[in-house]
Amino acid sequence: LLLTLLFCLLLPTDANAIRLQTPHPLLTPSESIHQIATECDKLGVETPDIYGDFHLENSFLRQFEAELAEEFGKEDAVFMPSGVMAQQIALLIHNKEKKKNSFLCHKTSHLLIHEKEGYSELCGLNAIDLPLTEETMDISGPPLLYEHVLEAELDDISTLILELPHRELGGKLTPWSDVLQMQQLMKAKGIAFHCDGARIFEASVGYKKSVRELASPFESVYVSFYKGLASPYGGAMLMGTNSFCEEARIWLRRFGGNLYSLLPYIVAGKAGYLKYVKEQSHPTLSFHEKHQKLVRITDAIQKKGFTKVGCFEPKVPEVNMIHCYLRLSLEECSEIRDEIENKSGVSIFHRISQLNEGDNGWGEGYRCKFELYMGQANGSIEDEIWVNSWSDFIRLASNNK
Repeated sequence: LLLTLLFCLLLPTDANAIRLQTPHPLLTPSESIHQIATECDKLGVETPDIYGDFHLENSFLRQFEAELAEEFGKEDAVFMPSGVMAQQIALLIHNKEKKKNSFLCHKTSHLLIHEKEGYSELCGLNAIDLPLTEETMDISGPPLLYEHVLEAELDDISTLILELPHRELGGKLTPWSDVLQMQQLMKAKGIAFHCDGARIFEASVGYKKSVRELASPFESVYVSFYKGLASPYGGAMLMGTNSFCEEARIWLRRFGGNLYSLLPYIVAGKAGYLKYVKEQSHPTLSFHEKHQKLVRITDAIQKKGFTKVGCFEPKVPEVNMIHCYLRLSLEECSEIRDEIENKSGVSIFHRISQLNEGDNGWGEGYRCKFELYMGQANGSIEDEIWVNSWSDFIRLASNNK
């Protein structure tokens, strides 16, 4: 209830405000359903998928799975309703094959922070979080590095999960040389290497590599459709070898994930993939353009004296997302946000979380945090609006200190 109240406190007061924190165009439920119907016609979808189309070869779903597998250089792919389900299934398959019950991941992994211990309570698995030394986990803490993996006891490990990029660290990327070293070590130790690629298209720009190149070191890869690809319904793809995906379809049935039809998820996912990756053209922004926009905007804001009231982490965006830490309280941020919105019609943020004692950033004097992801909607807002609005925030926040 408290979190709900805090969230509602910072919702924009004007639905027509220019929203700097909103990455994707806002649709009403009716509009999103109408959009799916339109996309079905555009894509030529004449029949829905039934229970995952497991026994078909040329259905719209199976063709989409084959297309993604080819794009990522994997033998097969399985569409799933959620990334949580996809990654738990990947772990179960690798654990069964390796006959081991533990996996390695970064301390900020989605499995540890946002899934209510599902890996343990549902799957009976053990997680070992890295790095083992707590002192590295301040706001400037590193992504998962090869040296962190070397710290761990690997004898009982079935899988190493690497997130590209690290969402909870503001989009930081593990150096590619470290990724390749991890691959070699995992192969030598007989440990599966899995990629949490929820935002892998964003990572592709940061690394300046194709998604096929990024997927190459990994035995299995998960991709999300509602992050950078803007599906209003969710959906995920899990990729790997033919035998891995055959097993994944069995686990999908066990999880109850092959619903009678996932048509809205599949169509929205395919439409987002085509729009933002395969057929991208003006005025649709590429992931590269979104990244460059964020680099340009954060640099301009910092030159306006932003360090007096907050900081960006990382200081220079590695992908088209970043985290922002503010020194003012949640209430103070709300008041300044509202004042700017009432004056200019610009909402500089609407989703922000309060930091508590012990949270990363608290000891450095920060009291609030929010994520800034540059997408099609906010990426299309003129730079001048961004800089002027944040200049107002810096001025008003400096007066509040």
